[in-house]
Amino acid sequence: MNVSDIFLLLAIVSGVWALVSAILVAKALEPRGTRTSILFLGPLVFRNLNRYREVTRAETGKTGPLFYSYVVPINLAWIFALAAWGTRAL
Repeated sequence: MNVSDIFLLLAIVSGVWALVSAILVAKALEPRGTRTSILFLGPLVFRNLNRYREVTRAETGKTGPLFYSYVVPINLAWIFALAAWGTRAL
């Protein structure tokens, strides 16, 4: 297993983490009146994140943890994927 494979594995793990977080955000919004079909989860992820941030700020004064649980790993997935691509060329 070389360095690019490790970066690719980390990108996949980060992507799965972000996917699970997106599902949890959609489930957290259901009792608050926003329903999202699992088929439209991808196209509506940003709408759900925006609404989740607004709702949790209104309820607690802070952004909920699921917001950051999506934003951080999705950005890490991009970074790790680019690192895997960059190290594969070497």
